[in-house]
Amino acid sequence: MLRTPFQIVLGTHDTTPVPAAARAHGFTQRFALVQSTHASAVADMVIDSVALLALIRVLDAHCATPGSLFWDRPGRRRQRVELDALAAYYRDTAPENHDPLTAGEWRRGGRLVALLHTETWCNVGGPAPYHDSLTYSFYSATDLSGLLFDGLRRADLAPTSVITTTSAPPRRSRLALKDTLFLTSLAGLSLASLLFLGMQLLDPTSRAETSLDVAGPWIAGPLVLAFVYVTAYLIARRGRHPFTP
Repeated sequence: MLRTPFQIVLGTHDTTPVPAAARAHGFTQRFALVQSTHASAVADMVIDSVALLALIRVLDAHCATPGSLFWDRPGRRRQRVELDALAAYYRDTAPENHDPLTAGEWRRGGRLVALLHTETWCNVGGPAPYHDSLTYSFYSATDLSGLLFDGLRRADLAPTSVITTTSAPPRRSRLALKDTLFLTSLAGLSLASLLFLGMQLLDPTSRAETSLDVAGPWIAGPLVLAFVYVTAYLIARRGRHPFTP
């Protein structure tokens, strides 16, 4: 079996694409398995799943119930997959032909305790330490790093490095009110512009050319504001790196 090295990142970077579900549940703790996809023996991308499966098993044991694992496989809709079937697929398929796991969630006593979000940096390059990796980010409200490190040790697996970052994850709640007020104002201005344009075009005493000349700025203004806002929002969401998985 082809093996590739992996690193562990504790915390988030500015470029980390924190999923909306993690924000919604207040999951600020992140344990990221940064798995390299390069093996010198082959030219193709390699998906080494050994460390990932070890982490999934330790979370299943911690929650006393199997987690829900999901795949987004090429040409297919998202589907749920059982751990045994996933392990068999990885065992019986060449690593360079593997499809990566997409997401997962774990519940304990009916309460959501952890989420998995896969970052496919191998598709876009990406910044250090994620460059050309498959990064499996585990999010939780409490620190599960001790539990997960213990699972790696029991599987006789060791990262090449452990990186701790203090960057705070994006907090959507602080921007929610400002975003709502801006979008409400923008919608109101757009509606007023459309009403003004409609009145001008329906006015039999006005020439269409004159109406459009007058209404033009009212139409262009909201469109320009919307473009600027959406562009700024996307840049803020993606952080300093223009391409995030």
